[in-house]
Amino acid sequence: MTPLRDTRRIQIAAIGISLALFSAFDLLILLVTPASERGTALIPPIISGVIALVTLPFLLSLFEKQQMRIESQQTEIETLHAMDAAIFGEMELPRLLPVAAEKAITACDAEASGIALFDPATGTLLGEAYHAPDVPPGEAMGRFTSLVRGGNAKGDETWETLVAPLLGNIKEGGADRVMGYLLVARRCLPGHPFGKNERRLLDALAGTLRLAVINARALVAAREAQTVREQLAEAKATQKRDHALTRAMTEGLLPQIPARIGAWNFSQVYQAQSDEAPVGGDLYDLFEVSPGKWGVFVADVSGKGLKAARQISLVKYALHAYAREHVSPAQVLTHLNELLYDEAEVTGFVTLFYAVLTANTGNVVWASAGHETPILRRASGQCEILDPTGSVLGAMEDMPYSEGCIVFGDGDGLLVFTDGLSEARSATDRRELLEVEGVERELQALFTPGTGDLLHPDVPVADALMNSLQSFCGGNLSDDTAVVWMQFTPQS
Repeated sequence: MTPLRDTRRIQIAAIGISLALFSAFDLLILLVTPASERGTALIPPIISGVIALVTLPFLLSLFEKQQMRIESQQTEIETLHAMDAAIFGEMELPRLLPVAAEKAITACDAEASGIALFDPATGTLLGEAYHAPDVPPGEAMGRFTSLVRGGNAKGDETWETLVAPLLGNIKEGGADRVMGYLLVARRCLPGHPFGKNERRLLDALAGTLRLAVINARALVAAREAQTVREQLAEAKATQKRDHALTRAMTEGLLPQIPARIGAWNFSQVYQAQSDEAPVGGDLYDLFEVSPGKWGVFVADVSGKGLKAARQISLVKYALHAYAREHVSPAQVLTHLNELLYDEAEVTGFVTLFYAVLTANTGNVVWASAGHETPILRRASGQCEILDPTGSVLGAMEDMPYSEGCIVFGDGDGLLVFTDGLSEARSATDRRELLEVEGVERELQALFTPGTGDLLHPDVPVADALMNSLQSFCGGNLSDDTAVVWMQFTPQS
């Protein structure tokens, strides 16, 4: 039994009791009235009874309408509360939209409902959901989908629609723009249009859905931001770990070259771009090839970081092996080029200068694979540039390499360096490079003109050049730098 029927029975009972009491009161008055006056006394009660009987249906109808209005409002409130609880219980769009579509059907007594969300700035579809339990897939459902995406409030020959736009604020301009539509529909039937109650409920549901969508998108944005922060932190930790490993590998590959071997003096220095920047692939080495013969090389691997360090490690130990098999520097570079070209993990290229010297004579045989041109300074102060004798290593197969010979006199020296020295940028004008000419100028400034004697013998040549480089670029190196100086001084 419905609450409306219960209320009606209570109303009828109350009116009946009132009439009974009223009649009893009239009967009591009639009994105490003298017999001669009783006829006249009956007229008012009869008139009152007739009026009561006539107005009774009207009063019952008023009571019923009021009760229906109260119950309708209560139903709307309960429905909205249930919808709010269900919608705000879902914080992700893939689950939120289907729940809202289902609740819209219940609230508006519809046959189908749909939600389409768009990016207010670009108009691209962000998400959609449909609920039509009694509508089979086919043409009717296809039409309904088109109505939802277009926010069609007029419907078509199949569907009668009710639409509530979902508005979102765009910062540019500050005006609300349509971010989607909430649409409910019934198949067109005479006498069954959507009413004011359905309109109110749909608008209220649209407001709830809009807030829920904003919250869901904010949650997604917060999660994405957190994921990005975690990824950045992880990448930073990985980069820091790789950087430390790369630096350890690079420093482990750089030997401490003896200051003197036979008639030769040596000095060397390696300077990373900075403590934070990824270490590059610069390397130098001095090693004994055979009794009385020594190999010296300076190399530069393209790229930076752990990968470059691995490649320069391969270059170092492969060159050691080939140098002990082949006396000719050109043959060593040929075999090294074949190895690097065939090595799948090697990317980019390698420049390398390699020379073989005799400990107690000034005879040097050398070859250069696209390396920065070394500077040969004679004791007289004259300088010569040693151009490459072949292309960079690992770039092309079957690359031919030639070699050159130099006879060093007393006080002659050779400066071998990577492009971090020649391509250093001026602190006063970042467009100005030191270049090979600048390196030569700085090298000449270290010696007494026309001799092989250093102005400051206590400062090794490589260290002095690095000091000059730091002064030129203001301590802001643009690349890692390796420098090796070898000078023939048999009388020392």
